[in-house]
This record gives sequence, C-alpha cells and structure tokens, in this order.
Amino acid sequence: MTDDKAARRVRVFLGLGSNLGDRRASLGEAVRRIEAIGVVVARKSSIYETEPVGYLDQPYFLNQVIEVYVEEDPDSSPPSQARSLLGALQGIERDMGRERIHRDGPRVIDIDLLIYGSLVLARADIEVPHPRMHLRRFVLEPICEIAPRAVHPSLVKTFRDLLEELEDRSVVRLYEKRDG
Repeated sequence: MTDDKAARRVRVFLGLGSNLGDRRASLGEAVRRIEAIGVVVARKSSIYETEPVGYLDQPYFLNQVIEVYVEEDPDSSPPSQARSLLGALQGIERDMGRERIHRDGPRVIDIDLLIYGSLVLARADIEVPHPRMHLRRFVLEPICEIAPRAVHPSLVKTFRDLLEELEDRSVVRLYEKRDG
C-alpha cells in the first residue's frame, strides 16, 4: 500500500564559501548545520581555493558545492519550499556570523541556493537557479566534479558544457580532495 502524500525528494545544489577566520572549519560547520535542519547531504565536492570576484581587496575563498536532498511537501508549492529553504540557509549564515557589508565582500560563510530541482523562479526575494552561477568558475569547477551531466534548468545545458564555454579564467585550485 502506498501513501499518496508520501514525501518525494528534491535535488538541490548549494554553494558554500568562506574567506574569514578558519575557512575550512566554517565550511564543515555549515554542512553540519545544513544537515541539522533536515537536509540530506548526498555528495560534497572537493574544496577549492579561489580568488575573489567583484570586490578584490580581500582574502582568497575556500569554495565547495554540495548536492543535497530536501523532502518535498505536497501541501506547499515548490516556490514556497525554496523560499523556506533559503530562509533557513540565511539563518545559518547569520548564526555563524555572516555580515552583509559588501555584496561580494569578505564573509565567514556564504551559502548560495544554486539549483532547486527544476524550479525556475525570478522574484525580488529569491532567484533560482542562482543568476550568476553559470558565469563563475568557482561554482562550475566543483559542481562538475559531482554532477557534470546535471542540467541547468533555465539554460538547458549540462554543467560540463557550461564550464567548457566559460570565459572566466579566475584562479580555482584544489585545496582539499573530497573523500571517496
């Protein structure tokens, strides 16, 4: 017997970044806190050290992409669920000491909602897929490591294809190889 309201899982990609304090510890703590809100972490990319983009007068970042799954709520719309997840992620950032002073400025932790299933949404409070992810080597290198054939929902290209077409030549170097 099956339950019509049985939860389905939504595949989500999150981008993590840190360039203040103990950068490696901040990434690990962010993953632990993400798991604590009920999100299932399926895969983690290696960690990459990357040069800053936009606001350049700051330390290099550590960046990582994680593939996670969230339970789909049959009583709530995907946009509402994505907003709820984004709010929880922003709460983790605040609790870890994130201050929003410069748009691309230094931070203890940054958690970007890159992809939420096949959802394409552009509103003042949320944009999914992340509007600049396809332009950033520090996102595409790690996401290609764990899901090269996954398709960007609005551009309808694989992440591997987006990386091959990318003009961004910023520094992205392996910092810590992933397990497995």
